[in-house]
Amino acid sequence: MIGPARSLHNIHYQTHAGGGVPSISRRFFAPLAAIFLLLGCSPERTPPTTAPAPSGPTPAAAPSGPSAPIAPTGPVRLPSIVAEARLPPATVTPLDLAATTVDPNGTFELRSQLPLRAARLVLLDAQDAMVPATVDSEIGTSSRFTLVPLEPLRPGSRYLLRLEGLVSQALQGGDGSTFEPVAFPLLTSGEPPQKPPPKKSSKKRSR
Repeated sequence: MIGPARSLHNIHYQTHAGGGVPSISRRFFAPLAAIFLLLGCSPERTPPTTAPAPSGPTPAAAPSGPSAPIAPTGPVRLPSIVAEARLPPATVTPLDLAATTVDPNGTFELRSQLPLRAARLVLLDAQDAMVPATVDSEIGTSSRFTLVPLEPLRPGSRYLLRLEGLVSQALQGGDGSTFEPVAFPLLTSGEPPQKPPPKKSSKKRSR
């Protein structure tokens, strides 16, 4: 136990030899040192803390990947076809899906890299009537169609060269695939012939 507190008058001082600042007696500091030692040996306990669980990045959703292409259910456009108007001896005019000007005395040829077995090549006039012509076809691993009108076409007139199927207008390939018919508008060069004036009807005068 610690004795009664001492007053400041009971504190003994010791001086060093030669003078100097007096030092406080060890008997005064001994009880204080014991008190501080007891306080220092019993540190305040803090409750243990729980470390938060690592959140980490949110897992990304699995990629769905590209969707599979939808197979066409009907006829598709016929690829790689060549259409030409030919005028002997060596004039060749490529045909386009837009109107192409051709010579009235020309012939026509279509070529495809596919075997189109059930197909025909026809030429239609402005009234959608079939123009009389000789048609030939060569079918193997590829196809070739030629059309020669029996008479020269009308100058300055519109026609339609069409490749279509025999059973229906859809074309059929060698593997059973179907294709849309192909049409090439034509315009013959020259001026259309003028229509003859109507004949005047002669009526006899009655007497």
